[in-house]
Amino acid sequence: MLYVFDSSGLYYDNYEVTDKAQLTNDNSIKLDLPPALWKIVAVGGDLESFDISDGGQGKQVSISKAASTLQRGVSTLSDFRLGLKVTDDPNDADTLFSELSKTLYYGQYVEIESQRGVDVSRRVSVTNNVKNIVVKIGGVSYLSSAVQVRGVEQDFKVSTSLSNSTLGYDNEVHSTSKQIRYVQPTVSQGDTVRCDMRVLRLHQTNASGVVTVESPHITGGGVTIPLVSTIMSNPQYKTQEDLDREDTFEFVVTVNSDFETTISVNGWVVVNIEGEI
Repeated sequence: MLYVFDSSGLYYDNYEVTDKAQLTNDNSIKLDLPPALWKIVAVGGDLESFDISDGGQGKQVSISKAASTLQRGVSTLSDFRLGLKVTDDPNDADTLFSELSKTLYYGQYVEIESQRGVDVSRRVSVTNNVKNIVVKIGGVSYLSSAVQVRGVEQDFKVSTSLSNSTLGYDNEVHSTSKQIRYVQPTVSQGDTVRCDMRVLRLHQTNASGVVTVESPHITGGGVTIPLVSTIMSNPQYKTQEDLDREDTFEFVVTVNSDFETTISVNGWVVVNIEGEI
C-alpha cells in the first residue's frame, strides 16, 4: 500500500498494489500524479495484524479501510501512524499483549517531483519490520527426573517487552507508542527449552526493551536481559542498519548444575552470572 501526501504534508490518496509481481526488485509501480512534489509512505506484508490511524481522534481502524479514514486535504503526514493490534495484558494494566505472527515491510520515506510528460522514477528501500527473537535455555538435563517427566518447559516462561506498539511515517517509534509484551509458549528440545517470538522493528535508541526468562531453576527466579543493548554489545552490530539487516536474534541462556548462568546473542557471549548457593 502506498500513501501519497502533497508538498505541505496533506494527504492526497493511496494506491493498493494487488499484483504481487510488482513487489519484486525488477518491477515498478506507476503512479499517475499531477506535476508537483509528493511525499510517499509504503507499507506491505500480511497487514491483518496491524491498524492505521490518522491521529484525528486517536482511533485506529483496519488498514484495509485506510482510504476512508485518511481524509484528503485534512490528514497530515505527521498524523500517519501504524499500530500493532494488541490486547490488554492480564498481568499488567500498563502493558499491551501480542502474539505477533504476521509480516510487515516498511518502505523508506521518499519525496518525488512529478513532471508533465516526463517519467520520473525513485527506488524505495524496504525494511523487514518483524524480527525473530529466539530464546534457548540450555543445560537443563541436570534437573530432577520429576521435572523431566512433567515437562521441563513448564518451568520456564519467556517474554519480550518493548515500547514499540506504534510507528510513524518514518518507521520510527511514534510518541503515542505503548509497552507491548510479546509472548509465545516454550517447547522442550532435548537438553534445551526454546521459545520463538516475533516482535516489531528493533530501534537502536529504544533502551526499554528486555527479554525475560522466569524459572525456579535460575538464580533469583529468573533473568532479565536488556534487548537492544545486549545485541549491540556484539561487535557485528554497530548501527541501525545492522539491526535492520538481521532477521533473527538468538539468545542462548545456559544454566549449569551450580546455577551459573551464561547468556549469548547470535554466538557472542555477553553475560556471565555466577550462581548463589
